[in-house]
Amino acid sequence: TIDKNKIILISAGAGLGVLVLGFLIWSAIFSSQFAVFKDNDYHMSIKYPRGWAVAKGYVGTIVTFVSPKEDGLDAFQESLNIAVQGLSKPPMSLDQFTELAIKQMSAVFKTNIKVVESKPITYAGLPAYLYAVKATDSRGISLKFIWFIKDGQAYTITCAAQLLRSEKYTGTFDEMLRSFSISSY
Repeated sequence: TIDKNKIILISAGAGLGVLVLGFLIWSAIFSSQFAVFKDNDYHMSIKYPRGWAVAKGYVGTIVTFVSPKEDGLDAFQESLNIAVQGLSKPPMSLDQFTELAIKQMSAVFKTNIKVVESKPITYAGLPAYLYAVKATDSRGISLKFIWFIKDGQAYTITCAAQLLRSEKYTGTFDEMLRSFSISSY
């Protein structure tokens, strides 16, 4: 007779093997749904979903990635953009830039903004700041900002989604943000 413990051990091992194989297949499929954008001028790269529009230099950004319309009634296309701006001499610190950015946001949205998250983080190996808000006015959008300073310039990454669809895009934005890298000049 076969020992019950051996059967349990073999079954658990087989189950774990199936889970690992399933995860590897899912990872391969998920990652193949992304392309890589590289900008040699700014020494950065980021993954973006295949099928999203890519616009370089659109409205003062390095790059903007725009989701396709979901249907004919889709009035807001979700997006992620990366902008860079030079800082004064001597350059602002991250704390000074953060204070200025939050003041500007308050001026734009007035009382129609709900801060979801506001905290210092490390991003792409650099000190950074995460600021996530929901615009509670007629715009009804969710915005997530990550900014950091590198070589005297402020980099701001903005994720924008319609509030009604923001949860649907969270995973996509998170994958894009995780994939971002920037190297030294």
